[in-house]
Parts: sequence; structure tokens; C-alpha cells
Amino acid sequence: MDLEAALLELIENAGDAELVGRVFRGLHTIKGSGAMFGFEELAAFTHNLETAFDEVRNGRLDITSELIDLTLQALDRIRAMLEEGIDGAATADEAACARILSQLKEMTGVAGSRPAEDRAAPPALAPLAREPMREWSICFVPGPDLLLNGTDPPLLVRELR
Repeated sequence: MDLEAALLELIENAGDAELVGRVFRGLHTIKGSGAMFGFEELAAFTHNLETAFDEVRNGRLDITSELIDLTLQALDRIRAMLEEGIDGAATADEAACARILSQLKEMTGVAGSRPAEDRAAPPALAPLAREPMREWSICFVPGPDLLLNGTDPPLLVRELR
């Protein structure tokens, strides 16, 4: 995984802004993809890591071996959350996730979960009413293996709203 490789490189090159950016973008992608496919707990958990690396990007937090170790542990929990969501197995140890978030909060001073307003339903479309309406036509032609990788076509369509 590119994210793990970037984290391991950061151990030796803590000041490398490009590596920090790669880690941030990797976490951002996991968070967004998780939310898009209905893995809300995964998205909320990953949001905290993303926030920590945003603090690093903005010079408010230093890269330490503890942060790298904690992030690698968090990636293990993220994998477990994905397996739980796919297989239905209870592998994402909630106590381990809570411990990671607690340590992350201690390191960063940033809250240990996403605020409730971030998890709420998307805002109503009223602010868009002032803008001209646009009509889009989307052609969706799924490949033969679409369902083999866990894609949920109805969820994709709902996300387009």
C-alpha cells in the first residue's frame, strides 16, 4: 500500500512535505471512499487520522515515531473494519479503535471523533436554488466484475444526488 510505504519513509524523512502530503491524501481517499460506500464508522475513524496529518501539513504537529506507529496501528483497524463490513465478521476491535483515538487526541489535542454535524445528513439543497438548475445525463455501463469488488450500484446512484 502506498500509504504504508509513505509512512515508513516518513520515519527517516520526517520533514518531507511531499511524503506528508501523500499520507494526507491517502487518508483522505480512504475516508471519502468509506463514506461513499456506507462505511461511516471507518470514515469517522479515518477522519481523525486525516486531521492529525493536516496538523502536520500546517506545521502545528511534528512527525514522531509515535504518530507513525499509531497511524500504522490505525491502518490495521481500518482493514479490520473493511473486513467486518464485507464478511460480517466482528474483527474491528472497538476497544483498539478507541485506544488509538484517545492516543491521537493526546498527541494532537484534536477531538477524538467527528463532530455530530459532520455525520448528519447532507444539507438541504435550498442554497442551490439561487443558482440556475443544470441537467446532467450520465451513462453508467458497469463491467462484468462490478459486484465482485463490493460495488453497490444503488449506493452510487444515491451518491450522485
